Amino acid sequence: MREVRNQIVHDGSEANTSKPLDAIDLNSGDAGYLDMGFSEKNPEYVSGTGIGAEVSVGQEQLAQTIKCSIELVGWLAGDLRKKELESFRKSPGREK
Repeated sequence: MREVRNQIVHDGSEANTSKPLDAIDLNSGDAGYLDMGFSEKNPEYVSGTGIGAEVSVGQEQLAQTIKCSIELVGWLAGDLRKKELESFRKSPGREK
């Protein structure tokens, strides 16, 4: 999602940005003058093709990302709590 956000903010939602002049190959179609790396790596966030392809995030994709983020934070909090309790049990004066 970070890459998607960056593409939207820094490249104005363009999925396929222009290549530098020294990297253009006019004999390779769209891939010759466009950097198609983002759209190839993240097709689920791209609508359209070639120069008109745009990056967008649907409501379902956003909801899934939020759900996964909450699950990750919950797992990390539980794991950190286990380590905290383990550390507390091992602290000086607490050995049994």
